[in-house]
Amino acid sequence: MSKKIEVSGPSPFGSSSGVFEAEIFITATKPSDDNISNQKFDSLWKDTFHLTASNGGFFETLGSDNNPIPDKVFRYDSVWIIVKDQFSASHVLFEFDVSEKVKNIESSNATSKPSINKKQIPLRPRPGPRGYIGPPGEKGRSGNIGPPGDKGDKGDKGPVGDKGEKGDTGHTGDKGDKGVTGSSGDKGKTGETGSSGIQGDKGIQGPIGDKGDKGVTGPIGNKGDKGTQGPVGDKGLTGISGPQGEKVTGIPLLEGQRTVVENPTAYVCREYVCDLPVTEPDQLSNQMLQLCSH
Repeated sequence: MSKKIEVSGPSPFGSSSGVFEAEIFITATKPSDDNISNQKFDSLWKDTFHLTASNGGFFETLGSDNNPIPDKVFRYDSVWIIVKDQFSASHVLFEFDVSEKVKNIESSNATSKPSINKKQIPLRPRPGPRGYIGPPGEKGRSGNIGPPGDKGDKGDKGPVGDKGEKGDTGHTGDKGDKGVTGSSGDKGKTGETGSSGIQGDKGIQGPIGDKGDKGVTGPIGNKGDKGTQGPVGDKGLTGISGPQGEKVTGIPLLEGQRTVVENPTAYVCREYVCDLPVTEPDQLSNQMLQLCSH
C-alpha cells in the first residue's frame, strides 16, 4: 500500500477560491524565496495538483500509487512543504511535523474498530481540472447618455502666466509704390579732399596678345651694278639633308621658330613681325640696314 500524507495550510493564491494549477514539494531543509522562485533547491518528493483553495486555505493528500511518498521522508521529525503556482512566482512555505502525524495515524489504527451497520457518508467528489478560459464576450451596447449636470460656479481667475517666447518674424510685405520725386536741393559745398588711399596690390599680368598682322613690305632697294658673269659651273651633287634645327625657347615672339641646320640663326623682327632667318653676318647686316632705313 502506498504511503500518503494529508496536509492543509495557507493558499498561495490569497483569499481567492477555486481550482488552481499548482506544484507541491517536500524538502528536508528550508529554502530561500529566491531559490524557490528559481527552483534551485533539492526536493525529497514533488507532484502537480489541481489544487482546490477556499477562503485562503487548502487541504490536499500527498502521494499516490504512481508517485508514493518515499520512506526517507518519514525518517525526519519535520519537513518543509512548498506550494507553488505553476504559472507565476507565487508560493507558500510552511513546516510539517512528520513524527506527530505518524503517531496520530498509528494511534488511530490501533483504537479504530470496523463499524457495522453504520451509515456511510459519501465524500464529495473532487472537482475536475480547471478548464481553459473562454474568449471574451462581445461588448454590450453603450448606455444612454445622461442629462448634463448643472453648470458649476465660475472659478477664481488664475494668476497671469509667464510671458511667452517671441514669435517668428512675419514675412516681408510687398514693396510700396514709389513716392513723388521732390525738387532738387541746393548743391552743397565741395567737401575736403580725402587722404590718398593705400596703393593696391599689383594686378596679375594678363596673357600675351594675339600676334599682329604682317607689316607692309618695304620698297626694293636700288639695284647694284651688274657684275661680270662668270662661267656656269658644273651642277654639284645634291647634299644630304641636314638635321632639323633646335627649337627656340624663352622668347615669346620666337616660340615655334628653329635654328637653320644647327647653325647660329638670327631673326630680325619689327612690330611683332620677323623676317626670314639668316645664318651669315652679311645677310644679318643687310636686314639691319633695311630695318634702320624705315
